[in-house]
Amino acid sequence: MSQALEDCHSLALLLSHYLSKTQASAPHSQSAAITHAAQKFTHLRRPRTSYILDYSSRMAGHKKDQGFVAEMVTYFFFWLLCKFMSDGQFEYLFRYDVATEVGKVVGMEGEEYERAYLKSVKGWFL
Repeated sequence: MSQALEDCHSLALLLSHYLSKTQASAPHSQSAAITHAAQKFTHLRRPRTSYILDYSSRMAGHKKDQGFVAEMVTYFFFWLLCKFMSDGQFEYLFRYDVATEVGKVVGMEGEEYERAYLKSVKGWFL
């Protein structure tokens, strides 16, 4: 999943959670809920996006001044590493579950939170 989609999903889950706790007739509480969701969103997403940015910068630096043949050899070794490394090496990058992470932030388990989210948006897309 792309980071943009992860961001959208995370923000939608957080907004749904905090706005569902407010009354529709109280605009001040809705504004506070949106602010709180935005703060939690930043708290949730910043570590992951910073990690990916740092990781990408390090990887880009390794192939910066390589010729074509050296770059192809590098790609081959990356392919080999990915082929034979355990899943744990890249777990943080590829096994990220938005609902679980948002659930941790709001104090629910991932599947429980996903069910609550789906229940709250029932009918939006019908």
